[in-house]
Amino acid sequence: MLPYGAQLDHPRFFGFVPSSPTWPGILADFLASGFNINTCSWLVSSGTSHLELVVIDWIRSWIGYPESAGGLMTSGGSAASVEAIVAAREAAGHPA
Repeated sequence: MLPYGAQLDHPRFFGFVPSSPTWPGILADFLASGFNINTCSWLVSSGTSHLELVVIDWIRSWIGYPESAGGLMTSGGSAASVEAIVAAREAAGHPA
């Protein structure tokens, strides 16, 4: 039975999901779950969508980009990479 158990050290084992073993981690997970707001559009949540626009405006001014620059917050590295590739393609003059 032991050879067929979960082999956490195998490079192709992708089923391990770590927990929050410390009280700050548990509290952070609790807060994230409670405040995980769907901000996909202005109609669904105008308050958080407006907050996103304000934060993007702050970042734009810190970097020194012009007033016409904009952007959005993404959920993670993969989504950010895809959106960066699309933005670069359109900036190069090759929209799909």
